[in-house]
Amino acid sequence: MGGELGDDVSGRFSVLSQDRDDWIDNGFTGQNDALGGFDEKAWRGQLLFTPSDDFFCTS
Repeated sequence: MGGELGDDVSGRFSVLSQDRDDWIDNGFTGQNDALGGFDEKAWRGQLLFTPSDDFFCTS
């Protein structure tokens, strides 16, 4: 989700969620319950500031 927050500022927010509950069998080695499930969650927020020409003062 993202968009403009003001005249010179934009933002974005991202979310990731993965769940795997069961044990995984290894078909190559024949080992049962070789790898357990996992629960992974991540988020990220980003801001973009684009200054105007008046931002930099040159006197």
